[in-house]
Amino acid sequence: MGITQAKGEIVCSIDSDAILQNKNWLSEITARFEDQTVAAVAGYIATGNTYNIWARLMGAELEDRYDSILTENVDHVSTCNTAYRKSSVEKVGMFDENLYYGYDVDLSYKLKNAGFTIKLIKTVGCNHYWKENLAGYLKQQFNVAYGRLYLINRYPQKASGDKVAGMFQFVQVPMLFLIGLFSVLSFVSF
Repeated sequence: MGITQAKGEIVCSIDSDAILQNKNWLSEITARFEDQTVAAVAGYIATGNTYNIWARLMGAELEDRYDSILTENVDHVSTCNTAYRKSSVEKVGMFDENLYYGYDVDLSYKLKNAGFTIKLIKTVGCNHYWKENLAGYLKQQFNVAYGRLYLINRYPQKASGDKVAGMFQFVQVPMLFLIGLFSVLSFVSF
């Protein structure tokens, strides 16, 4: 709704559990839109609540993936701290509001399939505050994996992953299920 109501051509998205790190975030991000092929630009996502083990676990995995990316051009971005070119988003059909998780990746794939460029700028970004307990960690990991599995159904060519999320993102649901089942069986057998 915000994108459709926006008066400007560049629309920014900052998640409610994120705080921008840099005063120059907006100028760094929007500078990339001088290239008319750019449809989305995101900043780096760092863990804000590093004092908590569960938050550090969730954040470390994402930071590791981001750190391994060697180019600004990526296959998808999160809405965590991102700007979008309104006309490009409208051209590909906006966010799919029927998706519980992965709507940002879905939009990114639609933008890429339409020939647009997506960028990750690691010199600016946000501190993201992850869930701070085991239940929150497990729920987050399940949602990520489930969302990615749903996206594989929609985009089978992404079954082996992309520049931002590799195969591990897709196998989390079965792995978590097996770990949970093993834990329950181990507990019950004692």
